[in-house]
Amino acid sequence: MRTHIGTKLIEAVLVKASKLAVKKLYVEIHTSLKPAIHLYLQAGFKEITGQAYTFNLLNIQMELTS
Repeated sequence: MRTHIGTKLIEAVLVKASKLAVKKLYVEIHTSLKPAIHLYLQAGFKEITGQAYTFNLLNIQMELTS
């Protein structure tokens, strides 16, 4: 049985961000983490470019704006 914990975590973050009136959420991940990328895209995140990466091993940036 799959629990879809990643989906539940994203949903919880989105609810909390909404309550706090957060305007933008930002994540950095590695392109090898395809399930994570899919999860973020399903949640409405869009790939962005032009910002410096926090860590050298990360190579995709995504954000969700309200």
